[in-house]
Amino acid sequence: MKKKQHEEPENHERWLVSYADFITLLFAFFTVMYATSSADLDKSKKFEQSVREAFGMLSGEGQDIGVNNFPNHKDKGSIIEPPIKVFYDSSASRDQIKEALLMMIDEKMSEEEREKAGFTVRTDEEGVRITLLASKLFPEGSAKIFKGSFLALDVISGILKLTGRDIVIEGHTDNQPIKSAIYPSNWELAGARAATIVRYFVQRHEFPADKLKVVSYADQRPLKNNDSDENRAINRRIEILIPTP
Repeated sequence: MKKKQHEEPENHERWLVSYADFITLLFAFFTVMYATSSADLDKSKKFEQSVREAFGMLSGEGQDIGVNNFPNHKDKGSIIEPPIKVFYDSSASRDQIKEALLMMIDEKMSEEEREKAGFTVRTDEEGVRITLLASKLFPEGSAKIFKGSFLALDVISGILKLTGRDIVIEGHTDNQPIKSAIYPSNWELAGARAATIVRYFVQRHEFPADKLKVVSYADQRPLKNNDSDENRAINRRIEILIPTP
């Protein structure tokens, strides 16, 4: 009689082999992904650095001066000084400073964006003034900035931070009594709005706080007679003053 063949016991742990292979492949996959992402990040940093250097977005000491600041567009051998140089020239006139300011703003903001912010630049006996309509910056009776106004404030802050000059932020209102439990009068509202702009510059752009001053004029310095809604809207404003001798 033939001997009965011995049956091998069934192996219930064969799935471990496939599982181990799967884990190994998964580990290899994430290792490759990590290595690839690290290489791309390094390349991205090098690319960003080269772009910044090409556009002069590094200060003389090699420190990054911020993405919202303006590059130095002076070419080697050019006889045209970059606009920012005007701000460091103590003999520069108000008109020269205004022209340089407008030139730099034009590079960062379209005409439509400037109109949206109610943006104008003018000179007077105190210096050069950037005017922003309050109705474009704040809700009525409030000192909370509209998100849509961030672009204009970012551009202005970037330019003014580069100048190294002292800056005065003025709050102005019309002559209509304010109806708010938060602000007892236009003095408080105008001051709160100016202070909000200063806080935005300092917190968002690390603007040197010792270079900024807040002033509230309420309704005491109107640009127009407060005899129409249109004129009152013009009088409700924030003015950013670059004082000049």
